[in-house]
Amino acid sequence: MRRPIWTWVLILFIVYGVYQAILMFSRESSVDAQLLDIYNLGFFLYIYSTVFIVLALGVVYALWERKQWGYKVAQWFFGINIVYMVLTLAIGLLNKNVLVGAAIKSRSERGLSTEGAEAVLNPVVLMASSLIFIAIYFFAWWYIRKNKGYFLQNAENH
Repeated sequence: MRRPIWTWVLILFIVYGVYQAILMFSRESSVDAQLLDIYNLGFFLYIYSTVFIVLALGVVYALWERKQWGYKVAQWFFGINIVYMVLTLAIGLLNKNVLVGAAIKSRSERGLSTEGAEAVLNPVVLMASSLIFIAIYFFAWWYIRKNKGYFLQNAENH
């Protein structure tokens, strides 16, 4: 049975997220790590990244194989990501200068140009990108809820 295009889009989006989460383990200078360290919550990033990777792989497998339990795993995956994004957004809003400094430090340690970065990496742009990801996660959460039947088709059709 052919998979709907939305499953491919979600799988690609989630796999890219797993790649980014794995990078967070190797980069102490990520923006999230620097923001969470302000409140001594750096350990939380590693817990979140681990949970993210495990749930993400579960969602990808469930989307691929149409597992009934995949619906709940997907709901948890996107719900946890919404909460995490809101948390980091709130911390960023409380520490705008640190947010910009963290973004510049992260870019320079990855070998990216920081020339004119303060103009581009202002708090409004960084917050807007967080809000876009929150909207994407919320839309994916809603879309999974709307297409709950996709996960339940495995028993009859697969």
